[in-house]
This record gives sequence, structure tokens and C-alpha cells, in this order.
Amino acid sequence: MCIRDRFKDLEDVLTLFVNQTYLKGLIILGEKGIGKSFNVKRFLEKNKLKYIWINGHISPYQLFKKLDFDGIVVLDDVIDLLLNKNVISILLGALDTNNSIVSWHTTIGRTEYTEEFIFKGKLIIILNELNLENDYLRALKDRCLIYKKSFTQKEMLELLYACLLYTSDAAD
Repeated sequence: MCIRDRFKDLEDVLTLFVNQTYLKGLIILGEKGIGKSFNVKRFLEKNKLKYIWINGHISPYQLFKKLDFDGIVVLDDVIDLLLNKNVISILLGALDTNNSIVSWHTTIGRTEYTEEFIFKGKLIIILNELNLENDYLRALKDRCLIYKKSFTQKEMLELLYACLLYTSDAAD
């Protein structure tokens, strides 16, 4: 079986997700290094979808600004970000199926500032695991479609073997 065939179900979930209008969030879970990010990016590019890819560090305010986008926002392995209550509040606002108003309220000196927009895009969160003991993450999970990719030990060995064959053929 081809490596790409092993991710057909992920491609089907992504197709369903981008074509439906009700849910705005998708959480993709799976062991590290199995190809979640690679296959999501390949799907987005193959289908010529507008997207922003965020991994590494981003501040809550910068995330707020990036969500004002009518395409797909991908958060890839941003574990620390999801431990921030302010970030979860922003994401919950974006994923609200009733109005999706995302707000940022702050005070500088004695002056209050408010920014807000209606989230018109979709959000994909790629993680190795999701700690459901955290109340905020449970609320986030409840507003998303959840997809978990896993392989048996035998399937992992077959994938590793196929990758080794592919890389040795490419080197020739």
C-alpha cells in the first residue's frame, strides 16, 4: 500500500471540513512524526486553498490579528499557546457557531481600546495530544471536529520501510 493511501482518511476529513459550513474548527491528533503536518499542507496546496501556517511562538495579540482572515488558519504544535486562557478565549470566540465575534479589549494608561471582527475563516489545530483535564481545552474541543490518526506498530514499520525505499530510490 502506498504511503499516500495511508492518509486517504485524513484527506477525506479535510475535504468534508472545508466544504461544510457549520463547523469552523478541526483538531487533528496523532503521534509525532507520522506526517500530520505534511499531509495537511499537501492537501491545502493541492486544493489551492488560502491558508496561514503558524508554528513556533506567537503572542496572543498577534494570533488575534492573524485570525482576521477569510481562509484557513493552521496552528501546528502550538502547545504552549493553547495553555494560555486568553488564547483559548480568542479561539472560542472565533469558533462560536452563533456569531464568531472575536474581541480584544485592553487598557493603556486610562484609555480603553477595543478591536473586534467576525471570524470568517476556518481553524485547523494539529497536535500530538490534547489534555482534556484542562477545562478550557475541553470547551475548545466541543467546538471542533476531532480527527485522530494512528497506526499499529506493524503499519508504522511498513511506513518506515516504504520511506527508506523512497529515499534510497530518490538518491540513485
